[in-house]
Amino acid sequence: MPHSAILGIGTAVPDHGFEQMDICAGLESTFNNRRAPAVFRATDVEKRHIVHETLDWYAANPSNSIRLEAYMTYAPPLGIKAVQQALEQAELTPADIDTFIVASCTGVDCPGVDVKIANTLNMSPYLRRATIVGMGCQALMPSLYQAGNNVTVNPHSKTLILTVELCTLHIQHDRGIKNILGSALFSDGASAVVVGNGTNGGLRLLDTLTYSDYQTPEELSFHPGDTGYKIFLSGQIPDLLQVQVPPLVEQVLYRNKLQLTDIKHWAIHPGGMKILDNLEQVLELDNNELQYSRSILREYGNMSSATLLFVLERIIQRAQPIPGDYGIMLGFGPGLTIEVGLLQW
Repeated sequence: MPHSAILGIGTAVPDHGFEQMDICAGLESTFNNRRAPAVFRATDVEKRHIVHETLDWYAANPSNSIRLEAYMTYAPPLGIKAVQQALEQAELTPADIDTFIVASCTGVDCPGVDVKIANTLNMSPYLRRATIVGMGCQALMPSLYQAGNNVTVNPHSKTLILTVELCTLHIQHDRGIKNILGSALFSDGASAVVVGNGTNGGLRLLDTLTYSDYQTPEELSFHPGDTGYKIFLSGQIPDLLQVQVPPLVEQVLYRNKLQLTDIKHWAIHPGGMKILDNLEQVLELDNNELQYSRSILREYGNMSSATLLFVLERIIQRAQPIPGDYGIMLGFGPGLTIEVGLLQW
């Protein structure tokens, strides 16, 4: 049975980059809470990218329809930048793609971003399309599962996955600390990956595992409201992940006859620095293995489902894995859901 492989990765952010504390100052009237600067500093995020050139857009507290209209305006061109990079790296054209999957939790329309991009890039009219919504930061992994299934059914298939998130469109007028924390963490970005048959090379996805704790559905949530989507981040998330992640990683390693020490590279979704701190401790990662997750969070913030590919891309560029190296991908999303992927270069 052929293994699916990552043939190309692309990432993109909006042109407008803001220093973290400048964002805080620009949103002062939005939060109306003197504790906001302390929350912003505590994230350790230094810079983020936003689709709007200034922060004035948020002062009017736009309706949900206006926010979603902005999503459909800005998401397709940002997504195309990431897609073009991934296709170029894979040495493919848009016409070579037979399946197109778009994952996003920050906007939706019918027809959606997938149709707009397919039309702009002159992709095949026979293209199979699928959209994944409502899965938050974990959505890349289910997309990779589907792409892997495509390779199993048809070894010649080429699947393009796009994750595009415009989280800042949903900044809320709310002085609550949890709302301020979400506004201090989340940002805008897009990433894309081409998946095909790994028989002739590429970064192979060997195994996957999904676990959902149905007793904690509201620990991480993102609900539609009249003025955009309202996020809730529980302070218990880092502690929950610290307990739940290790046995899941062990399951994947055990059934592949591997040990923790066999894993050379860790691509962990940087949901927050405390999450990374807790996982670094419980997994006994003492050789700065999470430096790339940390640097992406500092430089870009949390771009929801788009973030994990930023981390993986940086590992490839800077750690320069060699053939045979193993890696683990970890994604987290609402539910609370944990995704584990085993990679091999």
